[in-house]
Amino acid sequence: MPLLGHLSPEVFEYLRSFHFTGDVWALPEGTVFFPRRAILRVTAPIAEAQLVETSLLSTIHLQTLVASKAAQVRTAAAGRPVIDFGSRRQP
Repeated sequence: MPLLGHLSPEVFEYLRSFHFTGDVWALPEGTVFFPRRAILRVTAPIAEAQLVETSLLSTIHLQTLVASKAAQVRTAAAGRPVIDFGSRRQP
């Protein structure tokens, strides 16, 4: 059984003709943010919001993780030079 074989044809038709009608708000790139504060807000009908929010969160997750870790490493280095070999760990 194909992974999506249980879905009705209507689901695929909905996705084929999907058009986002909502709004997305996000902090500007490079803005420092703190825990428990919104950095991204999606306002739309629930089905649209869930589809777009999932894509947006997966897109910004890695970038936010890397930037946060880089800031921690730089702080811990206390002005000493830092070299990153992280690209060797990337798939």
